[in-house]
Amino acid sequence: MKTKLLAMPLAASLAALAMPRVDQEGVAVSYDDQMRKMSISYRLDDEPAVITIDIQTNNTETGAWESIGGASLASMVGDVNKVVTNSTDRRTAYWIPGKDWPERLVTGTGVRAVVKAWATNAPPDWMVVDLLTTNCVRYYATEESIPLGVSNRLYKTEKLVMRKVPAAGIEWRMGIEDWQPASLHFVTFTEDYYLGIYEMTQEQYRNAYKSSKVSMPGNSTIPDFSVPSVFKNLADSAIRPVERVSYADLRGDPNSTVYDWPHHLPLHDVDPDSFLGKFRDFTGVEFDLPTEAQWEYACRAGEQGRAVYWEGVSWGNAGWWLTNSASEAYPKGETHPVGTIMRNKWGFCDMHGNVDEWCLDYWVQYMPDDDVVDPVGPPAATIVGSTTDRRVVRGGNFTEVNDVNSALYRGSAGGRMGNRESPGGRYSVHGFRLCSPAMAR
Repeated sequence: MKTKLLAMPLAASLAALAMPRVDQEGVAVSYDDQMRKMSISYRLDDEPAVITIDIQTNNTETGAWESIGGASLASMVGDVNKVVTNSTDRRTAYWIPGKDWPERLVTGTGVRAVVKAWATNAPPDWMVVDLLTTNCVRYYATEESIPLGVSNRLYKTEKLVMRKVPAAGIEWRMGIEDWQPASLHFVTFTEDYYLGIYEMTQEQYRNAYKSSKVSMPGNSTIPDFSVPSVFKNLADSAIRPVERVSYADLRGDPNSTVYDWPHHLPLHDVDPDSFLGKFRDFTGVEFDLPTEAQWEYACRAGEQGRAVYWEGVSWGNAGWWLTNSASEAYPKGETHPVGTIMRNKWGFCDMHGNVDEWCLDYWVQYMPDDDVVDPVGPPAATIVGSTTDRRVVRGGNFTEVNDVNSALYRGSAGGRMGNRESPGGRYSVHGFRLCSPAMAR
């Protein structure tokens, strides 16, 4: 028997330009006593949108509607947490209260569903990409809404969690005043972007590689593909960052006039046969490496100092360095599972230490003095006495000694000149995390 609970107006998010809209009078919520399942149906008008749903209860003391919290909605399925197209047909999501919220009895009219429509160019803060199923992307309004929680092993092996960086229209200062005043300049981004909260792990890379059917010299047998990392075949290797992956492996030959950042337009074009080229086809998301500015801004998480966690946090708790990563088996240090060190206030982990992370930009000895908008880095590297094809890597790695640094040593011709490597190089200290536009697909 189905018991009608209520028919409530839905909350809609109307972006400034795109105007997805849910029919304000058409929301229906019902509960199936036999199946113990709640159905929430609605109609989406105008533009496609990302739909999220919140379940609220009526506080009997204050009369106010209060959310039960995203952590209690893990079983929500159907037309929710994804892009939904407008249609004359009703859309339906389903929730099992007894599974997610067993301590409460869902009866009467004290429960309502609040549905929000997010414009695809202003999606929710969290994006989760399935590495085993093609074009399977989910969006969540809060971290707690992500089923099982982002620290679950699932999100370090079979799924990829991306956090939206609140960057649009914000001017911030890149560089560090006390170490490298010549490099200080102001940067403004015109758009938000998503960035992986973890460095890509060995198992994520394996799954993405196999699902995307990437074919590269030496790695053409997909079923038997083995990650290239040095620290593999260990008990926890699956959730350690993948290393020994080159910039060229990810994007294609950077010396090509077709795929050479930042010379080619559109900027984010990659070799369709590269890892990212195939991975984009599989996921439908325009993944790329972050620019150096995008990486630093996310690392800083709104702070300005060189170590960007918070006061009172020791360097040993901010990243994996030689001082806390060396072992009898690896006296020069080793990688550690991602997400086992403190996250910054925007939720990103391992921005300091573990492995250096590839960025798109060419390396230059000093960053520009001029204020810039959406910087793409210099047109070529300028390295005294060295080759000119080096690309930036950021964050430090497990072989260094407490090098907690949100910016980068730029130095002088006679001193340390920052972290940069040949794009074709594969090193045990270098990994990556992925970036993408804040655009729902």
